[in-house]
Amino acid sequence: MAHKKYLLDLSLIRAEMDRRHWLQKQLADEARVALRSVTSLFKGKAVTYAVAANLARALDLSVFALTEKHLHVGAGWLDVPDLDTTHERLLIDALQKDMRGLHAEAARLCQRILRELPDLDDERRMFVRVKLATINDNGGRHAEALALLETILNDTSLVNRVPGRVLFWARYHRALSLRRLRRLDEAKNAFQTLLAQDNQHAVASINHQLGVVYLELARQGKSTLDEALSCLQKSREIWQRAGNHREGFSLRRLAEASALRGKLAKAVELYANAIAVFAFHQCARYVEQSVAELLELARRSFKLPAKRGQTIV
Repeated sequence: MAHKKYLLDLSLIRAEMDRRHWLQKQLADEARVALRSVTSLFKGKAVTYAVAANLARALDLSVFALTEKHLHVGAGWLDVPDLDTTHERLLIDALQKDMRGLHAEAARLCQRILRELPDLDDERRMFVRVKLATINDNGGRHAEALALLETILNDTSLVNRVPGRVLFWARYHRALSLRRLRRLDEAKNAFQTLLAQDNQHAVASINHQLGVVYLELARQGKSTLDEALSCLQKSREIWQRAGNHREGFSLRRLAEASALRGKLAKAVELYANAIAVFAFHQCARYVEQSVAELLELARRSFKLPAKRGQTIV
């Protein structure tokens, strides 16, 4: 059976090599992998988990750190205790399946990890439980996700036994579940609370989600469109400076806000910019979604009928 392969963050690897003054041959030697594997990696090819793990060890990084860029998960997920090799691989597979929309399969992998981890391992179990909740939320099971997250956050005995950033992501995804359940005022308050706290590692994500809440409130007739634009522009600027593909998400929402104001030309420009960002980062799924949203905007604006059999995402 073919081994599953993973794309790695070449910019991070290059930075660590430069810091050590290593060439590709030295990296291969230190990681105890074939030079052809390293050469292939720098041509943009995916590598096996074993190669990724050896490279991570040689560079004093986690496999999560090397795969995060292509898994599209937040940087806060990296501040977790180490999992053993088997469960780390299962969790990376779960993250990849979640990214591809295979939420049920991803959830089953998380549930398997939870069955196999010791009951007393609070730190790692909580991390996986939070990830399971986010997978359920991404898969449309918002009420189930919210119930799990609130169960976690209401367990006061965990507060001093788990990393603060894991607790943060639990609170962040609770707010996200509230937004997706259309409990917008509660979601707004939850995101505002997170923004007021010392969460600099996620200020772009919080601003983006708060901007989305304001945008959805504006669609309900509330006077929150200016707040939406302000928050979304902040998240866009932060992600743009970081060279992060998430800039495209803020651009799409800014396009929606512009369309809501009747500025169709600006909305089209923003959608085009979002497509360019996603294309640059090779996020094919998000390119397709953005094109579909742009076409739907054109259809609504010019009152064009949808093609027979066409489904707008």
